[in-house]
Amino acid sequence: MRKIIYLGLLFFAVVACSENDNYDTPDKTLEGAIFDQETGDSIYSQTPNGLRVRLYDLKYDNPQPIDFWGKQDGSFKNTKLFGNQYKVIIDNGAFYPVDTMSITIPLNSNLNVDVLPILRINAVSKVAGADAIVVEYNLSETKPEEGKIMRRSILVNSTPYVDINNFINANPFINTESVSDSLLTNTTFRDTIKGLKSNSSYFVRVGARTGNVGNRYNYSKVMELIIP
Repeated sequence: MRKIIYLGLLFFAVVACSENDNYDTPDKTLEGAIFDQETGDSIYSQTPNGLRVRLYDLKYDNPQPIDFWGKQDGSFKNTKLFGNQYKVIIDNGAFYPVDTMSITIPLNSNLNVDVLPILRINAVSKVAGADAIVVEYNLSETKPEEGKIMRRSILVNSTPYVDINNFINANPFINTESVSDSLLTNTTFRDTIKGLKSNSSYFVRVGARTGNVGNRYNYSKVMELIIP
């Protein structure tokens, strides 16, 4: 009799646990990218600590933020979300503030956002000999009255992840506080990086920033070069 009672209690315990564990798992996706609202070009960032996507699940009265970082190419993706309505904030990048958005997932699973970058950077690079590369670039401001250009830099790394926190070249940051923005934006810079190894791949990008809140950097695209 005791054995029957024990087995009965065990059965109900298993059923109860199964019911408690029978919750939906977050399996919905939100993905997209940020683009220059005037040119339509991709806006490049750094990862982490660059472009941030912050979500608030409006199912709850006091939702906690769900944060995830964008990628270097300005895209973002989160595949672990519940299907609900969300408030969306795109921030933390080197662009001017954008309005808060409201989306419903999975109905709005693709989200491309137009923003205005603080700086635009056009850059090209090439191998220059057995141990060097040359980078040519220019800078432009979208709102010259909003802030001074404070730094420009060539950043080199041996992996595709290259930004102000990930580089191998020495002293890449050039202080431009004493140089007028008019001169900076009307100059084509040509910088040479030496001391690189032959038979090696390098990843290069240009970074520059104004005196914006957070000292956020704008970037060029990542360029791969192979030293023969």
